Amino acid sequence: MADPGRADYGQQVQFQGERLRALVENARAESVSDDHAVRVTVGPGGTVVDIEVTSRAMGRSGDEIGELIVAEIKKANRQLTAELNGQMAEILGMQQAAEVADAVDDLGFPSVEEIRREREAIHEQRAEMKREMGL
Repeated sequence: MADPGRADYGQQVQFQGERLRALVENARAESVSDDHAVRVTVGPGGTVVDIEVTSRAMGRSGDEIGELIVAEIKKANRQLTAELNGQMAEILGMQQAAEVADAVDDLGFPSVEEIRREREAIHEQRAEMKREMGL
């Protein structure tokens, strides 16, 4: 005879899993620079969903705008991670949420080191473009 408590637990785990999947799939965070020159939106896995550079960025160099964009992407990713951790805590309870937060890398969020490498690659690409243009 099947244990009804075990079935209830299985259904609860399945329900929690479905809620978590939907939470991550629909996750979005937005960050706006202090001067409103740049607005970025990120989604699951640190995916950049949108970048808006406003007229307030006029007069800045490409490097400055690039650095501002990278900074806002980092802020949005930190915000998204914090929001997801909080929502996971509500869905799973604090103990399970702590375990999930330990495994947040599995959700595909970039590490600080990955963001740093990406930023360096962007700077290298810009420098190469400037060399090619004779600037």
